[in-house]
Amino acid sequence: MRSLFILVLIATLFSGCREKEQSISPEAKTYLNEVITLLETKSVNRKHIDWTKFRTDVLAHAGKAVTLHEAHASVSYALQLLKDRHSSFNTPQPENADNAIIPEIPSGTIPKDIGYLYLGNCPKDEDEIEMYRQQIIQQITEQDKHPTKGWIIDLRGNNYGSISPMLAAIAPILGNGTVGYFINDTNEEPWISENGKIFYGNTLVEDLHEFYKLKNNGPPVAVLTDGTTRNSGEAVAVAFKGRPKTQSFGAKTYGASVLNETYILSDGATISITTGYFADRNKTLYKNGIVPDTEASPDQVVSKAIEWLKKQ
Repeated sequence: MRSLFILVLIATLFSGCREKEQSISPEAKTYLNEVITLLETKSVNRKHIDWTKFRTDVLAHAGKAVTLHEAHASVSYALQLLKDRHSSFNTPQPENADNAIIPEIPSGTIPKDIGYLYLGNCPKDEDEIEMYRQQIIQQITEQDKHPTKGWIIDLRGNNYGSISPMLAAIAPILGNGTVGYFINDTNEEPWISENGKIFYGNTLVEDLHEFYKLKNNGPPVAVLTDGTTRNSGEAVAVAFKGRPKTQSFGAKTYGASVLNETYILSDGATISITTGYFADRNKTLYKNGIVPDTEASPDQVVSKAIEWLKKQ
């Protein structure tokens, strides 16, 4: 009888240990709950999700996670459950270097009466952003010294960075007025360009202070895109949609034309949450990328853009 009691006691102890091993640690649970609350507050799909079930599923996925590192897989799983295709999670590691693909333009390809502007990725550091803006404005000013019939805005390889500095830098070419919207289930906020000032709704987000006005105001513009044009590059492409005397050339963009807000988590990891979609000045959404007006291969896209500009 005593032996039977000892066996039952040992089995009970082992069962208790097993249950303890399989439970999530308080630290990991708090971390995941913070992430879920952030998603519930910010996600573009927040109105279409049963958040009670969502929280249960994510915590169940975490299983016996003890450390925050072990909880990272469940953060990624939570983003899969959102089904917005564009939210992302990055563990606390050094970021990769700029991976923009800079297109090669053969010397002498572009006529002197056509301006050419390659709009690369906007950096994150504030000092570098200011340098980025000034370099673009200088390029515009220098090229505008000669009579320009039109402009080529090359967005190939543009795949990340803040949108507002890009819009401010190219404001002389883009022009004034509402150039697009960010739209979600509950709100729509316009992007407005006004002589080098960029507004998001009623909020001033960029101000060049010294605005350069083109000699040829409201010129024809050819926009170049390809499959590496994504995120902020797509936002700029959308800003030109519906603009008078504007055509796009190349290939369909990547298809991440969304507004993502990035948050730093307690362990240094970052989570980017899709909070809205880009829409043009006519409120047309581009959830799956932007198809150019004229499709062209990489070796023909510049020549086709020049051919169109010459006819304007």
